[in-house]
Amino acid sequence: MLLSPSFFLLPAFLFATLTSGYSHHRRHSLRSPPRSTRPLPARSSLFQPSSSKVALSRLSTRNERNSHLHPQVLLQMHINRSVRRHARMTKREVPTEAVLRKALVKRWEGVNQGVGDEVGNSRKEKRQREGKAMAGIGGLNSAASFKGKKGKGGAGGAGDGGNSTTTTGSGPGFSQKDFDASQSNSVEPAQTPTANSTIGLNIEANDVGYFATIQLGTPPANFKILMDSGSADGTGNVAGTIIQDDVLIAGLPIAGHSFGVTTSESSDFSDSSVPFDGLMGLAQSMLSEQGVLTPIESLAQTGAVPAQLGFHLARLSDGTNDGEVTFGGVDATKFNGSLTEFPNVNTQGFWEGAMGDVTVDGTALGLSGRTAILDTGTTLIVAPAADAAAVHAAIPGSASDGQGGFTIPCTSTASVALSFGGKSFAINASDLTFLPTTNNLQGDCVSGISSGSVGGANEWLVGDVFLKNVYFATSVESNTIGLAPSLEG
Repeated sequence: MLLSPSFFLLPAFLFATLTSGYSHHRRHSLRSPPRSTRPLPARSSLFQPSSSKVALSRLSTRNERNSHLHPQVLLQMHINRSVRRHARMTKREVPTEAVLRKALVKRWEGVNQGVGDEVGNSRKEKRQREGKAMAGIGGLNSAASFKGKKGKGGAGGAGDGGNSTTTTGSGPGFSQKDFDASQSNSVEPAQTPTANSTIGLNIEANDVGYFATIQLGTPPANFKILMDSGSADGTGNVAGTIIQDDVLIAGLPIAGHSFGVTTSESSDFSDSSVPFDGLMGLAQSMLSEQGVLTPIESLAQTGAVPAQLGFHLARLSDGTNDGEVTFGGVDATKFNGSLTEFPNVNTQGFWEGAMGDVTVDGTALGLSGRTAILDTGTTLIVAPAADAAAVHAAIPGSASDGQGGFTIPCTSTASVALSFGGKSFAINASDLTFLPTTNNLQGDCVSGISSGSVGGANEWLVGDVFLKNVYFATSVESNTIGLAPSLEG
């Protein structure tokens, strides 16, 4: 049977779903969580579980990430995932595998395979290794199906060939720590949070994802779960059998909760680049195809905590991972000033706000009437093509790669800011650089803002590139979003 739970688990082939009803919504402003909580009673399941309790364990079945892929290829993978993910979430037609594969192949063919200074590998070795990796993506049959062609170099397009010479900007260049993390695919553990009802967020590689550890099963076992504000069911499909057991999230128990032991996964989760065990949807339950509650709604229904969340995404290059998510309120020690609250304009269950104008170095670009889905489960910012082009036209030294992506100088100091609730929130210049196009950290970098068909003509998908710079809060009860400048800036 195919199931779409509010959160689910992967390597142990497990997923979970919250099933109790949510009786009403009370209007509250965003606030700090209560100092204490009470245990939650067991509840009935919509799925009639086949067993009550099982011992759960994680299986190390994942391969290492494709760290050796060219940054432009990794960019296209992120763009493909974002576009496919959003199409599924908004119930629009999902691009076919053939379409996504064609975009990936085009990107790969546009990359100069003759990069001479690529992290200690000869050109032939790199070409063979990258070709083999690409052969396993999207059902491609063999590395021979790719015939790399040299690009023309220049100011950082897809054909940038390792001799990147862009020097526009006076910044320090791409972080060595981020570059090393992108190559080793390391995970930076989170510090232990001090706020109540709060769990730390581990950083995947160079800030490409954020996940926390929760406890599941009898006896309880730790599982790593992506905290995803952009879904209620998760993206993709899994198949399996329903069971029932206990869940513990940030010290908050959910007793007798329904799980499914899966037997198959869609490619969204079977991909070798997935370092976590599952995904927890933290949008609103109206987005759920099965009509089940999200974890925070389930906890709020019992009165344990309000249906509010607070996200702080840390930046690896800052040297301290104090990232966290708070269930039931906000952690005021993680942001400056007060939260700017504004209405959620989405009626499907996403967290989406009306944007004011976009500015670059204080100059407004005239992009009015836009909205943005704020999604912790997405790495990049994906904007309509004309908007993405307008942003990069205002960044000195930027260039289009002709395929929806852009490059900017790794040393760029351009300040891009998005406006919500009448307040402008700046993106740290270092967050606009996704990866260097070569191992020259002062050369050209792939931009963290790309173009793609998000949904509506004026709709943006705003991920971690922006959210690292703010404290991001949501309230189901008031159907509002709150943003404040992060302490780290």
